[in-house]
Formats: sequence, structure tokens, C-alpha cells
Amino acid sequence: MLGILIAVVAMLAALVWRGSGGTWQADAQFQRVGALGPAALADGASIAMGDRLMLEFRSDRPAYVYIFDDDGSGATGVLFPLAEVEPANPLAAGTSYHLPGKKAGTSVAWTVSSHAAREEFIVIAATSAQPELEQVIAGWQRASSAEPGAARGALGLSAAPDENEIASAALRQVLQRVERDGQLRHWRFVFPHAASPEG
Repeated sequence: MLGILIAVVAMLAALVWRGSGGTWQADAQFQRVGALGPAALADGASIAMGDRLMLEFRSDRPAYVYIFDDDGSGATGVLFPLAEVEPANPLAAGTSYHLPGKKAGTSVAWTVSSHAAREEFIVIAATSAQPELEQVIAGWQRASSAEPGAARGALGLSAAPDENEIASAALRQVLQRVERDGQLRHWRFVFPHAASPEG
């Protein structure tokens, strides 16, 4: 479900993100969480079942952040924001966040929970609230620790050490309006799955 979203934000990147003159500074970087803590995960790096992922995000303005995952199964999952997980939008300026954040005081990470060819993530940040976008995605599957065995893609949540096409025309329209406002940044990350030991 991310194909059209990718096309929209790619056009936005050319017109706004890289051409904004640096008026809004924001950065997003995926990390793989291991026993020794998080380590940077470069775009295109391989991931495997059970890997725990976080996104380090920082902005010099308050930001409303939305993170989506597509594992090629035909549905887009919402990785952030999540109910019962802190922080919530908007994220404060000048603070480094490790998303998804904390649940009941414990740091959590997204867990790769299906045998897919790859995981594709889209990160969108806006400087103002996006109520229409939130309404559109309200019914989408979200990351959860309630039923880890049932979660697909990277929609599982697990404890972490402390330290295809968008079918919705409404979502496309919201993104196009944000593009015209020039108040959006986006990042796209694709992580192929490593071959399974059995394969």
C-alpha cells in the first residue's frame, strides 16, 4: 500500500525537503537493538526474524511524526504513533527520541515478525497537527505487543535494552495538501530480509 505514498513523498522531497534552504532541520535514522544497545542500521542493510528496530528522531521544531511499515503483504501498518506508548505527538524540539518509545516505563522496539522479502518504512514528519491523516489511518493495523505471534512485518513490540500502494485517495489528498504547505519531511528505508537458516 505504500507505492503511491512513496511517489508523493519523493516528489515532495525534490520540491520541499532538499529545497527548503535548511529552515527546518530534522533527522531520522533506524537502529538495530542488541544486547549492547542500539547500532545504526543503514538503508539497504539486511534484517532477520526477531530483530528489534528503533528509529532515532530529532527535530529543531516540534514535530508530528508518523511511521508506516510495508512488508509486501498488501497492507500498511502503523508503527507510530501508538496508544499506550510514550511519547505521543507532537515530539518536542531539540530532543533525541528513540521510537516507538516506552510502554509502562519500559523501552520497546518494533520486532521483525514475519518471513518477508523485505521491510519498507516510510517516516513522515510535519510541523503541524495532521487530523485528516490521523482520521484516514485510524483503522489501519498498528504495532502491538498483545499478540506477537499474529503480527506481520515489523508490527510486533518487544522490550528493548534501555539505552505497495496507498489505496486511500483521502490519504493522497492530505499528503498533497501538506506538500503545498511545505511543512513536511519524509524518509524511506528498505531493509531486505536475510535468508533464513533453513533456506
